Amino acid sequence: MFDIIVLDLNMPITNGYEACCSILKLFKDQNLFGSSDNQMNWNLKPVIIAVSSYVNDFVIKNTREIGFDGAFMSPLMVDTIDQ
Repeated sequence: MFDIIVLDLNMPITNGYEACCSILKLFKDQNLFGSSDNQMNWNLKPVIIAVSSYVNDFVIKNTREIGFDGAFMSPLMVDTIDQ
């Protein structure tokens, strides 16, 4: 299990948006959220962070709607995650 997953929004082949959706679907399909009724227990969900060379309000809104927990400009520094 991972505590934090960092995805670049512009990855080749599968971009960060698609990867986030796939990860959340995998967790839900395999009941990895810890709930017997297949409802998401957000306390068990790993934090999923989007990273991109360009982040604006539109990107932040879209990443939140998909299921990301935050969006940051790259390069991402460890102390930025701590905040």
